[in-house]
Amino acid sequence: MFYFNKKTSALVLFDAILIAFSYFSSYLIRFDFKIDYTYYRNILITTLFFVISITVSIWLFKGYHIIWKYATADELIKLLFSILIGCSFATFICYIFQMSIPRSISILTFVLTSIFLSGIRIVYMYANRKIGITKGVKSQKQRRAIIVGAGSAGQLILDEIKKHPEMGIKPVAFLDDDKSKHRRYINGVVVLGNIEDLPYAVEEKSVDLIIYAIPSAPSNLLRHVLELCNQAKVELRTIPGIYEILRNPQVLNARNIRKINLEDLLKREQIKIDLEDVTEFLVNKRVIVTGAGGSIGSEIVRQVLRFEPAEVVCLDIYENTLYELQQELRSTPYISKCRFLIGSIRDVSRLESIFNKYRPEVVFHAAAHKHVPLMEENPQEAVKNNIFGTLNLIEVSEKYNVQKFIMISTDKAVNPTSVMGMTKRICELLVQAFNAKSKTEFSIVRFGNVLGSNGSVVPLFIKQIEKGGPVTVTHEEVRRYFMTINEAVQLVLQAAAFAKGGEVFVLDMGEPVRIIDLARDLIRIYGYEPDKDIKIEITGLRPGEKLYEELLIDKENCVATKNDKIWIEKVNHNVLSQKEDILSNLFFLKDKIEVLNSEEIKTYLKALIEEFEQPLITVMEEKGEI
Repeated sequence: MFYFNKKTSALVLFDAILIAFSYFSSYLIRFDFKIDYTYYRNILITTLFFVISITVSIWLFKGYHIIWKYATADELIKLLFSILIGCSFATFICYIFQMSIPRSISILTFVLTSIFLSGIRIVYMYANRKIGITKGVKSQKQRRAIIVGAGSAGQLILDEIKKHPEMGIKPVAFLDDDKSKHRRYINGVVVLGNIEDLPYAVEEKSVDLIIYAIPSAPSNLLRHVLELCNQAKVELRTIPGIYEILRNPQVLNARNIRKINLEDLLKREQIKIDLEDVTEFLVNKRVIVTGAGGSIGSEIVRQVLRFEPAEVVCLDIYENTLYELQQELRSTPYISKCRFLIGSIRDVSRLESIFNKYRPEVVFHAAAHKHVPLMEENPQEAVKNNIFGTLNLIEVSEKYNVQKFIMISTDKAVNPTSVMGMTKRICELLVQAFNAKSKTEFSIVRFGNVLGSNGSVVPLFIKQIEKGGPVTVTHEEVRRYFMTINEAVQLVLQAAAFAKGGEVFVLDMGEPVRIIDLARDLIRIYGYEPDKDIKIEITGLRPGEKLYEELLIDKENCVATKNDKIWIEKVNHNVLSQKEDILSNLFFLKDKIEVLNSEEIKTYLKALIEEFEQPLITVMEEKGEI
């Protein structure tokens, strides 16, 4: 409900005086300042109609709800429209009560009222912004900035900065490669030249900040701008990426100008998913996400909630990250659909009670021990959690008639050399084996490293840079596949919508990235010169670590889907008939896990994988589903 405060009441009163003045002035103009006295009584009564009608119209169109200090052209247009409606309604009332007025009076009243009411607001807006700028200058030193990109995003950011002088940023020029814009002005700011001219523009305009405002451009352009900024010794900031803007256009504002990060430098072509498929798959479904507090699990929760599920159970053993997710979602309308549960996939009785109570239809299994060096030192725990925890979850899902079970796997499961990779590969075999003889559709989504995930290399590099170096890289030629969390989870949901059971969905991660190049990019982001300001130290490969991850997309061994970023690996057909053999081998391992030493466990895992790795054929083709 809207209540009038003192300021609003004063504005309504002031508007009423201006409307009355405009109406009376219309008669003066109409009759060349010689009004017949017979009109006076009529003018007094009809003035009241116009004043009430116009002020009520402005109120109905929320003209008195606006904070005019921050208003834009849209608010002014809405004001003019409400004045037009008010004048039209007042004229209609006058004719109903047979208080005839000249037609020109209504038109003149609209014109004069529009000039006075909008004019006084424009003066107020301009004065406040000037005062704000003055205060900003007094309170802090303004940073002179160049905006790279004179397109719609750059223009919007310029307007936003001008509306928020308290940010202490003063745009002094644009740079854009579109020559037709050169030496032209946008809201008082000149387009100085090409992006390549950045170092010269910085010197000419005494600039200490660059704002990159081309969200749809490829990452190599941003990388080049970063190099130019390092050369010119100025700070580089950017605006939200195209994915964030499409998801929420309101993020494109001055307060979201931020430092660039590695995701900006590694971004690829925007991923497209079939929203209709995913919506049909998830709408009104009861969903469980294991490992929900982790990087991947929490993003699955966020994105699943957008598709209107009936309920999402967030399950994790680690209370801190689950609490953080709960606090994040508390301020959203989704919180009523979420259940936050502490529990381990190792605990069968806990899983039984959860599944019995919530009866999930879809399970996203993201819980796992994933750190390669740690799992090399603790193979017992990797086996207990990754293999037997997954087995528990599979069996409980089958028992409670889950419709779809999607396991999150890793590129390290491809020809694995580490304990973590071997445990995940055995989990894949389990999922495929159970799918062959179950009503539940069990499927796997496999992808590589995720930027910014817990324990990834990027946070480590950042800590090392902030300490002044050195940045440690295991080998100069180590390469890894990378994808952002948003990208990975979008494709997980799309793959889950495609799933019929038994597939290993493989995500196209693009080209592998040299870790040493990634380290150099991060060093430049922080404004330093690699190997000069911050040293890079080669430490040698760690136990279980590969120089190169296996190629994820081997098109000769994969089948295409409707989405060109998602492929289906040709899976091991023999596994379908070997469920009992796999389980018997695993039960033997389970019985011996506490007495076997680390090397014996590794040997057993390797032997178990080799026993079931037979020539590959396409299960999906045999089923006629592709």
